[in-house]
Amino acid sequence: MKVAVSIPDPLFKNAESLARKLKKPRSHLYAEALASYLISHDPKAVTENLNQVYNRHSSAVDPALEKAEAETLTDETWCGLVVFVAHARRLRAGDAPAGSDRSVQSI
Repeated sequence: MKVAVSIPDPLFKNAESLARKLKKPRSHLYAEALASYLISHDPKAVTENLNQVYNRHSSAVDPALEKAEAETLTDETWCGLVVFVAHARRLRAGDAPAGSDRSVQSI
């Protein structure tokens, strides 16, 4: 579909330069840019992209980092963190206690 739009001259010049650099037609550059913009504003697409990343890469904490964190956190901070993580995991799993707030609050 053909569409006529007005854009500021500097933006047009930058787009022209990038299209030449990437060796692709201007219309392809604009279509890719618009598609990327639309995806970045679609909450479901953002969640799907994050899920793809987490499915490809482990989210496990490096044991050395975990040990260093444990040595530097105070007991009070550690307890708060454990409560926060446990609550976040229950929310993520859809298993929050009945009547509880479904949002994660600061502790």
